[in-house]
Amino acid sequence: MPDGPTLYYSSILDGSTSHYGKKNCSVIFLGGCPLRCPWCYVPSLMTRSSSIPANVDFFVQHFRNQPQAEAVCITGGEPLDQGEAFVELCKALKAEGAAVKVETSGFFPDVLADALPYVDCVGMDVKTVFDVDAYHKITGSKGNPVALLSSVIRSIEAIRKSKWVFSEFRTTVVPGLTDKAEIVDAVSREVSWCDLYVLQQFRPDLELVDGLCQGLPQTPKETLLDLASVAKKHVKNVSIRTVDEGEIPV
Repeated sequence: MPDGPTLYYSSILDGSTSHYGKKNCSVIFLGGCPLRCPWCYVPSLMTRSSSIPANVDFFVQHFRNQPQAEAVCITGGEPLDQGEAFVELCKALKAEGAAVKVETSGFFPDVLADALPYVDCVGMDVKTVFDVDAYHKITGSKGNPVALLSSVIRSIEAIRKSKWVFSEFRTTVVPGLTDKAEIVDAVSREVSWCDLYVLQQFRPDLELVDGLCQGLPQTPKETLLDLASVAKKHVKNVSIRTVDEGEIPV
């Protein structure tokens, strides 16, 4: 077996044109996440129980075998949960000429800082306002509430300092939880410098992690557009992301 750090993955999706702009992209789903957000649509990836061990060379070879692939998106779960092995994966894929995108909750700022030199785009989910109690509650975290929010803020700052990285921040608009203008106003104000801020439509048709979101309606497109107008006060480039129409610049 080839050498290299071991990662735990669930699946690989090839040929995606929605995970990294219009680039032909392979998407690696890594297992494990410290958070328990109630609207998470991949609860099976919160643990590594259904994950498969593979080393970095396996993923590099997979990319080589996709002649049309221009990019790789590493997501989860929370991919940074795999620490140094994740950093080595980014480094190896970048050396192969892949455009590397990472999707994260911002829970591991030190790992993110180590990986950023080998990353072209970061998509980071910002769950709600930067309030210790609110962030702790909405993420279902069992850890220290202050440490959680501190990690999120440190991750945002690391992205801000990385001038070469395309920064995309996203907030999922969940009816009754995060569909308030004051939440979007506060979040977009904090990331006003980013390259893109996206408001994502909540999807009740997917498997969800918590009964808190069961039975909620799909976020109306009109609500997303109204909230996007709030975000536009602070961020130049704002989009909404819907189930039926995909990403729509506002």
